[in-house]
Amino acid sequence: MLKFVKEYFSLSNNEQRGIIGLLLIILFVFGGSRMYFMFTAPKEILQDNTHLLALLEEKEQVNAEEATEAATDGKIEIHYFKFDPNTASKEELLSLGFKENVASTLIKFRSKGGKFYQKEDLKKIYGVDERFYALLTNYISIPPKVYPKEQNNYERSPTPNQYPKARTSVATAVLLELNTTDSASLTFVKGIGPAFSSRIIKYRNLLGGFRNKEQLLEVYGITPEVFESIKDQVKIEAPITQLNVNQASWYELKNHPYINNELANILLNYKKAHGKIENFNFLLESKLISKEEFDKLIPYLSATL
Repeated sequence: MLKFVKEYFSLSNNEQRGIIGLLLIILFVFGGSRMYFMFTAPKEILQDNTHLLALLEEKEQVNAEEATEAATDGKIEIHYFKFDPNTASKEELLSLGFKENVASTLIKFRSKGGKFYQKEDLKKIYGVDERFYALLTNYISIPPKVYPKEQNNYERSPTPNQYPKARTSVATAVLLELNTTDSASLTFVKGIGPAFSSRIIKYRNLLGGFRNKEQLLEVYGITPEVFESIKDQVKIEAPITQLNVNQASWYELKNHPYINNELANILLNYKKAHGKIENFNFLLESKLISKEEFDKLIPYLSATL
């Protein structure tokens, strides 16, 4: 056994030379850097660091110029001035560095009843990124909201709790029409962020429009608590768009939130058998759908030729 161990751990001359060479390389790698710094004289460090500040300022200036050029595509000469995003004209926005499409989005948002209540609200406009906002922040001037005297009861009452009650009684939320607003405007509704806004618009387009506010609860992620917080900030006035079953394809039918694959097949087969669909009573008479489902679906369907 001892003989076997000795033979197993014995090294040939070539193996011994290889190990020695490897050790020398390791010593050179780890010891060479130490030797370099031990015998190399240190360079003089400048005490005056103003040259670093100059470089930093120059870099910041270049970044600002790049941001401005990126915002305007270099087509319009930029002039910064105090402006109120609630009243600024499109020409003024363009001269401040807004891109054509971003300025149009802002104007469209205002035309639908949207308002800016604080500087940070400007960042909710699609196309206004952090870098461009940083260039404008010192020039944004939004006048404070003036409250009616009859609501300022806290000025005449010594009651400590009067001030917050009077303050919160003033409505500051936007009121948007659900069937015509866009996703950018919806983000100004308190309680709706970009994700909810995108889902609401997508669901509205699939439906053909909302008939009542409660349909928002059908949007993925909108809980009863979220609905309660947003329902008074939206309204429904515009009519819905109906789906013509005599002209729609199977894909168009089953893409509607209230029509599944089976119901899409039933509608198409009925149309094929009778030439056209004149009314939808057969769905109830044949008990193909419930009365609740029928009442929910029928306003979205038409049978014109």
